[in-house]
Amino acid sequence: MEELLNYFLKSNEIIIIECEYSGKFLIGKVKKINKNNILFHHFDALGKWNDSYEKINFSSITVIELRSRYIKAYTRYFENEMK
Repeated sequence: MEELLNYFLKSNEIIIIECEYSGKFLIGKVKKINKNNILFHHFDALGKWNDSYEKINFSSITVIELRSRYIKAYTRYFENEMK
């Protein structure tokens, strides 16, 4: 899993991380990888980035979703915001 997360850290790609046991559903970007966890910068349904990073333990991650239509819609939104 760490190798996959390293790819997303380097690519700066938007992904979804789910921690189904705690009910967390986060969409955003991997910002740092530590020994047992990552720091994840996520945003809400309105596209507003959270002011702080979420620490997520590797052991709590149950789903990593990438390049879905949902993610692509937000990616286009942020690309348009940058113009």
